Amino acid sequence: MLRSPHSKKLLRFDQRAFAISLIVLALEVLIALFFRDRFVRYFLGDVLVVVLIGYIIRAFWAIRLPIIAFGSLIFAYGVELAQYFNVLGWLGWQDIAIAQLLLGTTFDWTDLIAYTIGAGLILWLDRWR
Repeated sequence: MLRSPHSKKLLRFDQRAFAISLIVLALEVLIALFFRDRFVRYFLGDVLVVVLIGYIIRAFWAIRLPIIAFGSLIFAYGVELAQYFNVLGWLGWQDIAIAQLLLGTTFDWTDLIAYTIGAGLILWLDRWR
């Protein structure tokens, strides 16, 4: 088992966080399959993807929630920054469907707002614990 310098277990399994991540994943799949509305599909989907990342991390690692929320936000910002700089094009991956799905293809400033709301939602959801 991995331990932090303070002898605290880093790896663990949080059933509640795992259940939340499964629910959010199901919502993301439903949105992808059945919603064509721009607000729901793009904005709400981007909010939820940050929540999904955060709760997957929370399910398996004993890291303080503000760090998880901030890390999830920075990761999402990084993906958006990769879109801005057309990293898929630089790598020659612009025609690879899975790369397009995972990294996206179009930079949008409103995505940054959605990601920030998602990070806030991670913190807010934990208050209901």
